[in-house]
Amino acid sequence: MKQYNQLLEISNKLGVIRGISSQLQWDSITYISKNGIQGRAEQLTFLIKLFNKELTSSSVGTLLSILMQRLDNFNEFQQRNIKDFNKQYERMIKIPL
Repeated sequence: MKQYNQLLEISNKLGVIRGISSQLQWDSITYISKNGIQGRAEQLTFLIKLFNKELTSSSVGTLLSILMQRLDNFNEFQQRNIKDFNKQYERMIKIPL
């Protein structure tokens, strides 16, 4: 269960990064001046790289490997979370950034 809680912490951290990115994108579409576009693009690029680095880290891969081997120890909801996160991880490690 400790590993599952670690996965939830990582997922929450990634959710925060996504939320910030979404807010910056919305702001750039609705409010940003022409002079702010370059800075906003740099901010979004940084967040995308941070998201990718966090998601595709070797520690996340190791954690998911352990959790996938122990799927039977989790309830249906937790299993779905683990499988979905693993699917996203597997997809992202194939994309060079």
